[in-house]
Amino acid sequence: MKMSEHETEIRESCQQKGIQILSPGRDSYPFLLTEISSPPAHLFVKGSLEVLSSRTLIAVVGTRKISPYGTQVLHEIIPSLVRSGAVIVSGLAFGVDSLAHRIALEHGGKCIAVFGCGVERVYPPEHRSLAQKIVELGGALVSEYPPGTPPLKQFFPARNRIISGLSKATIVVEAQIKSGSLITAQFALDQNREVFAVPGSIFGDTQQGTNHLITEGAYPLVSTEKLLEQLNLTGAGTCPDPDPLIFASSEEELIYQSLRESRSLDELSVETHMAPSMLNQMVTMMELKGLVRNLGNMRYVRS
Repeated sequence: MKMSEHETEIRESCQQKGIQILSPGRDSYPFLLTEISSPPAHLFVKGSLEVLSSRTLIAVVGTRKISPYGTQVLHEIIPSLVRSGAVIVSGLAFGVDSLAHRIALEHGGKCIAVFGCGVERVYPPEHRSLAQKIVELGGALVSEYPPGTPPLKQFFPARNRIISGLSKATIVVEAQIKSGSLITAQFALDQNREVFAVPGSIFGDTQQGTNHLITEGAYPLVSTEKLLEQLNLTGAGTCPDPDPLIFASSEEELIYQSLRESRSLDELSVETHMAPSMLNQMVTMMELKGLVRNLGNMRYVRS
């Protein structure tokens, strides 16, 4: 069948910009997407096609207003998912999405970012360098919209069905009760995929959505080990395990062990029986060595 002038223009634009076009029925079209009720007629891909064929694609989504708790959860689960061979799928948005991508890349993993616009029009534009790094490190940028499509609000709910449709399971880290993340979770349930939600405070605005998902039957994400077991990802992936930790002193090891949950210096002082002045100096040195992270407001957690 002869292509229309518009289709010819799209294909020429894709060729010029290094964008590949996938259609259902072709070998490179993601298998899991063929199982959903409304698979995209075309996928426009910038980056690796091989990463799309992975059977361990895991979606990680959540609020743009991520809390220190959500940040800590991501730093706990993403490295383990990556080491177990998972590819992280998300939407490149502010908050949970972009942080999930960044942590995965920092730990040698691969990512797929799904757009609600053309893949050459990175949205938000502040994440252009992150999108470029995803491609450079073996991941892919994906959209059902052709080059030149602007990031219009109505495109993003439909985009969410692709995030969940590509993935074996969807993890919701933090979400408000009315949010795009819950739309993604509902798509995942409709697609007969597993949904995990991180339990949160009954008072937290960005944790009401995840708590609601759990009451509706989502798996509560209570530990990294249990998550990997439920996803059948307990085998080793392609990424190396982290180097064993070496502590400069017994006090440093005590501080590290006490920071499994975030602590202020005052709380840490009570738990370790160390003077705040000494703790401040030691935590600063541990932060420089990458052993702990500052979550802001003088709260720390181990890396």
